[in-house]
Amino acid sequence: MAKPKSRNRPLFMMVAGLILAFTAADVLWLNILSQPPKVDDTGNLTTRGRKELVLDRVWGILLLTGGIGLMFGAFAIKPSPYAGVTSRGLLLRVGKPGEDQVLVPWEHIEDLSAADVEDELGLSPTLVVEVSEKGDIPAVPWRSQWHTPKRLLVDATGWDVDPSAIATAAIPHLEAARIEAAEIPHWSEGILDGGGNPGGAPSGPDENDVDV
Repeated sequence: MAKPKSRNRPLFMMVAGLILAFTAADVLWLNILSQPPKVDDTGNLTTRGRKELVLDRVWGILLLTGGIGLMFGAFAIKPSPYAGVTSRGLLLRVGKPGEDQVLVPWEHIEDLSAADVEDELGLSPTLVVEVSEKGDIPAVPWRSQWHTPKRLLVDATGWDVDPSAIATAAIPHLEAARIEAAEIPHWSEGILDGGGNPGGAPSGPDENDVDV
């Protein structure tokens, strides 16, 4: 399976969330790093102090909300693979973010390879998928593009597995699918009569026929 390289993203999100939550607590209550609202000699808030108190509460609530959101997000995030090889076909995450992976059956794949494709940012590692049928692959795939009506270029930037490894792992499955397709019997061309014989030839008894 090719997964995102950024496996430490949940950790970074958790640390950032804790920093925001601590900053919010300091602004709202602790005043260790932040300055408290201005007060007069009697300890009452000045006019400026009241304005500062309102601003502190607004910023504190925003920071606390963001911090809690990041911490919950760190627990909820589950990096899903961008591509994977299974016995049934090739899994690709080419739908919109949040959508399930698309399964491309092996019998629908004519060729699978890796290449470096030039784009506006330079050369990008790419998984090249040649298909006979598009199936469930979107017309406008995410992080991918249709180079031709049957050639899909999947951007592999950021994968923890080289796209060539995906292509290599798929070889046995592609060969098995081709062998299976070649073994499927095909009727010869011709008109079938009511008995299923090509050319309309009469169907007579065969010495190997067994009456039941």
